[in-house]
Amino acid sequence: MVAAGSVALIVLAAAATGCGEPDPGSAEWVITHGESAADAGAVSEQEQQAQAASEAEEEVGEDDNRVPFTEPPRDSAVAFNRRNAQPIVRVEPVPAIPATALSVGDRLQCALLEDASVRCWGNSRYGQLEVPEGRYAAVSAGWVHACGLREDGSLACWGDNTFGQSAPPLGEFVSVGAGYAHTCAVRNDGAVVCWGSDWELEASASEGQFVSVSSGKDYSCALTNKGAVACRGLNNFGQADAPSGQYVLVSASETHTCALSNDGDAVCWGWRRDGRLAPPAGEYVEVDAGWSHSCGLLKDGAIVCWGAESDGRLNAPSGRFVAVGAGARTSCAIDEAGAVACWGGGAPDLTPPAGRYRTVSSGSDHSCAIRLDGEVECWGGSRSGQLDAPKGQFIEVGSGGEFSCGLRTDRAVVCWGNNPRRTQAPEGRFQALSVGTSHSCAIHLDGRLMCWGDGTFGETDAPAGTFVSLSVGGHQSCAVRSDGAVLCWGEVRGSPPEQVSNAAILALASDGGCVLDADGAIRCWGGWDVARIQPPGGRFTAIDAGLSHVCAVRDDGAGVCWGYNHHGQAIAPADRYTQIGAGVAHTCAVREDASLACWGAGAGGDVPLELRRP
Repeated sequence: MVAAGSVALIVLAAAATGCGEPDPGSAEWVITHGESAADAGAVSEQEQQAQAASEAEEEVGEDDNRVPFTEPPRDSAVAFNRRNAQPIVRVEPVPAIPATALSVGDRLQCALLEDASVRCWGNSRYGQLEVPEGRYAAVSAGWVHACGLREDGSLACWGDNTFGQSAPPLGEFVSVGAGYAHTCAVRNDGAVVCWGSDWELEASASEGQFVSVSSGKDYSCALTNKGAVACRGLNNFGQADAPSGQYVLVSASETHTCALSNDGDAVCWGWRRDGRLAPPAGEYVEVDAGWSHSCGLLKDGAIVCWGAESDGRLNAPSGRFVAVGAGARTSCAIDEAGAVACWGGGAPDLTPPAGRYRTVSSGSDHSCAIRLDGEVECWGGSRSGQLDAPKGQFIEVGSGGEFSCGLRTDRAVVCWGNNPRRTQAPEGRFQALSVGTSHSCAIHLDGRLMCWGDGTFGETDAPAGTFVSLSVGGHQSCAVRSDGAVLCWGEVRGSPPEQVSNAAILALASDGGCVLDADGAIRCWGGWDVARIQPPGGRFTAIDAGLSHVCAVRDDGAGVCWGYNHHGQAIAPADRYTQIGAGVAHTCAVREDASLACWGAGAGGDVPLELRRP
């Protein structure tokens, strides 16, 4: 057992002959430790923390543990330890380049692109989206970290490094496999080297030289140059009991393993639950084992998946593909054009509808937009009726937490969804509307404020006066009075400005806010989300704040986002926009041609827009 703060180096090395030279006919697993007696037993607590961190990412919402997305060092193959992480200001979008290979982890997907770069998307809580520079030949996504094999044979890893799993050794390698809390790689001499947690890894002999390796949860499997599979580590469901035979690839996961035989059969072993050991008949060219499901690529280019059917993870798209990858809850594939399609994950599909629009608003798990003809169209999560927009002509729309509200052309406010408290809009005629996660506010035609919804923290207790603009976010509300004074109420975070111009635009997040001044400059205040991550310089024409990130449209039409980037919601694709709407874990914007673009959780399976399959 490895102690806290120490790294176990596990080497599957060629057995030495009497003169110290390796014997190419045999190999063995060797474990070396750097622990002391006082450190023994510390790994158990760390394992529990890692598991808890993984489970905590299951839900996206206000209760998420907030850690800003971070950048690993660029001058080393060893990724950062997240305890020393620093916030990133913003991430620039990358150009569209076809993908050639991919790997899927736990809400982490990485693709190897045609120009030898690696692009990752999904959850960025531990910096697993920040790929070190270099030209890559392969990439492997683990649970909360990833590793890449550079063209020169060196390794680079990034993401969580709690157990040292993102601290690869020096040397030249031919294969790498990132697992749950450890990583293994094949050296150019045929030996397998592993690092990170050795919670269930064992030291025992295995004959042969190795050509590839795959790491799962507390075990790994390697393919010998003779086509045999050898596995080491946790074997509570038989996932390490590799059957005899000749194979061309192997894929380790959590409780089961799959391999591709020489004759094109998919063979799986381990836990028999949910049909995960029963691949459909067919001739395969690739197979990949996910957490509780697997997917394979057939010779005719079709994708088939089997195993646990929840979250839509078995609903592979139709078409011809060249690569496939299965992860914890999501699967992805590359089509013949090099575009990426993903499915599963349990998140609602937030891919925007076709058409022409003038404004868009994003909420917790859905978005709504006003078409050029004035009608409202909503998409995404629908369990609370938040997509059931009424017919009519609208001039404003707002998406909240499982409800939506709109301002009609007759100046009436209407709300929809199954939460009566949040959708009980006041009567009257209004000039402006702002919708938050659990409450909303509007400005009456005479300038009075009216708020409704959850008011636990006083966020619906609007002050008296005449107001010209407003914004709500989290459990706070702010409005600009006709004399330029800024008044805030509820659970106010940070120190909002006391005075702005009447033309200023407010944008409140859960932990602070920003103001877009009349001169186009942006100022922010509050906690981690906005104040400690400086807003970009330049001049802007539009702004909106989500739960923990802010997005704005620059005067040249570019979209710029900053703040949390757990699901890619703060990486705006390169394009020209006129308006933008930031939600909890996704963002949508109106392009200059009036079409919609969305990115982040659920937007095309979280696939970056420039890689997405049309």
